[in-house]
Amino acid sequence: MPDDDPLIYIFFLQFPCHSNADMRIFCVLLRIAVPPHTCRRDYRSPFTRLGTSFADMDHGRQPAFVVHECGFMRYEDWNHRGIRSPYWRLHHNGAPGNALRAAGNTFPLEPRSVLITPPGVTFDTIGRRTVPHMWVHFTPAHEFALSLKTPLAIRVSGPIRPLLSACAKSCDAGGAAVDHRRLHHLCIALLHAVFAAMPAVHYHGYPPRILKILEHIARHPSTDLSNSRLATLAGLGLRSFEKWFKFHVDMSPAAYVSTTRIRLACRQLALSERPIDEIAESLGFPDRYYFSRAFKRHMGCGPATFRKGGGGREN
Repeated sequence: MPDDDPLIYIFFLQFPCHSNADMRIFCVLLRIAVPPHTCRRDYRSPFTRLGTSFADMDHGRQPAFVVHECGFMRYEDWNHRGIRSPYWRLHHNGAPGNALRAAGNTFPLEPRSVLITPPGVTFDTIGRRTVPHMWVHFTPAHEFALSLKTPLAIRVSGPIRPLLSACAKSCDAGGAAVDHRRLHHLCIALLHAVFAAMPAVHYHGYPPRILKILEHIARHPSTDLSNSRLATLAGLGLRSFEKWFKFHVDMSPAAYVSTTRIRLACRQLALSERPIDEIAESLGFPDRYYFSRAFKRHMGCGPATFRKGGGGREN
């Protein structure tokens, strides 16, 4: 390759986590013509100072996405009402005709766009036609904040189209066993491509200090998560912490803690058979009665009713 041709390098490490897709990208380097250096660089470090470093984003944290499920089929009856899930959904149809309805608006499902629906949004599915339908259920990590309150259509362009096709083909294996590892990699790549195409107004990063507090809340829901305790962890006075947290997260610390506990409860109710009393205790609720009242206030129904409804499992 000639010296003046550009060349892109990506530096990453693979961690022994649950999937071989758990990689941390440290920096991206575009090789261009630069003056020779007078001193040798330490090549043991992934940070060259010539590329874009992601050290603040990938400091031993979870992968950007946890993929729960991916599927592809042709529904004959895709008409469901009042679906509400504790996880995110990606929908794509290979032909026009069907849609989602949420908050009084209709969101068409068609080949030229994918539809992203955040958790907690109540929606109906409108399936007038039998068309090729693909879905991905996933949960983003806390590396970024997402302000979505309704479904959002993302135009299919760039790498999204071939990744959609590859995911659909991997799911529809024609009777052969699905290659789970390959499909998981494809789903992660698809989600990255879709979120990279998302308008910046919906997508922004949290400062590292806020991220540390959010991760503590998510990982230790049964512990003392009072404002005073969280303020101490943040190294701030109580009033300063409350104002600082609300500025970055757009809700009070107490409201965020409550929302997080209910979100985690929804996930356990939908994806496990764990007794409701144990779920309540594991998330810091004093008893099942208090948990049920808080759950109904957030979700519009009690935890037992939510579990019987499958947690919004219709795709």
